[in-house]
Order: sequence, then structure tokens, then C-alpha cells
Amino acid sequence: MNSVIVAVFLAGLPAADNDARLSSSHDEMTEVTWYESSNAADLSAAMRAFALSDAKSYSWSSWREVFVSLTFGYSEREERIGPLVVQILYDGSDWVFADRVVVKADQGTPFTLLPTNSPEHEIAYKGVKEKLNLPLDKKETNNLCSPAVTKASSIKLRLAGGRPFDFVLPEVQRIGLANVCEAYMAVTRSENRNQKKSSKTKKGERPARGRSL
Repeated sequence: MNSVIVAVFLAGLPAADNDARLSSSHDEMTEVTWYESSNAADLSAAMRAFALSDAKSYSWSSWREVFVSLTFGYSEREERIGPLVVQILYDGSDWVFADRVVVKADQGTPFTLLPTNSPEHEIAYKGVKEKLNLPLDKKETNNLCSPAVTKASSIKLRLAGGRPFDFVLPEVQRIGLANVCEAYMAVTRSENRNQKKSSKTKKGERPARGRSL
């Protein structure tokens, strides 16, 4: 199994919305190919996700915006896929001090994603920035990439911490999340099948005979 599986999957994505497609970048030194939503680097106004309570009262003296992206890497050298990583960038006029993320899709049951390291905090021009890096474990990946989330008409997130902040994921980011999840799960299934085949082959091999004395 190699990164060609991902390339084949990407070629089959609908072309109606180019912003929702996936992009890839290859690191020749580490031999890792990274995949993410093609709009992951675009922090334009269209990507802003405002809390419902703040949307009508937006002003430069009190403002908040959030950008959410997903990414994963495939190592050609080790022939394995890395964890799915959720990256959240908060940019606002005041701190949230987020230490976890709660996700609720439509009317489903909320679930929590926890960062594996301390969130980053930075004072920026006319405001502050917070960044959360969340490599997901198997349970978190299955929760986030379940049809209940990827096919939801609305995904609400809460940056939970000192000052909880709720926002609704914009449609273009929601579609991007679904596409990354679908690609990741497809590659993971293929990797698991190959591992099972390899395991069966090894079990069926006859043991080598020892040298006769």
C-alpha cells in the first residue's frame, strides 16, 4: 500500500467545489506526503466562523474568528499512515484559554477532542491568537469521521476552557472535513487489509529446517 491510493481517491472527488478538494505536499527529506483540505491555508473572510451571539455585533473592538483544518501524513519509508490531526487557529480580541474541543453534529451526542500538548498562545496585532494541535486516537477518529458528523448539515464546536466559545463550522470547512475524513478512512482500511494479508502469509509459511549435524 502506498500514497497512490490517496491520489486515486482524490481524483474521484467531485469537482463542483474546488475549495473543498484535498491537496498534498511531499517532504523529500522525511519521505512523508501530507494531505489536507485545499483551503487549509486560506484565512479569508469567507472562512470566518462566528458564534451565533457575536455574528450580528461584530466589531473591531470585540471580534473572534476560528479556522479548523484536518491533515494526515503517509510515510513511504515506513509504509504507514500517521494519525489524523485537527488543527484549530483562534484569532480574537480576547483570550479563550481553550484546552479541549467539544463537537456536536446536528442533534447528536457531543464528544470531546483533547490536545496532546499545551495550546499555543500569542499576542498579535489588535488581538490574540491561540492554536490547538489535536492528533486523534482511534476512538476520536471514529467519532469525528463517523457519518453522523461527515454527513451532518450543521457542526457546532466549543472551544472549552477558561472562557468557552461556541461557533458553527462554515460549509466550506465542513465539506473539507468530510473529504479529509473519507480519504483518511479509505487509506486506513486499505492498510489494515494489507496487514491482515501479510499476517496470514507469515502464518502459512513453513519454518526453515535447522542444519543437520
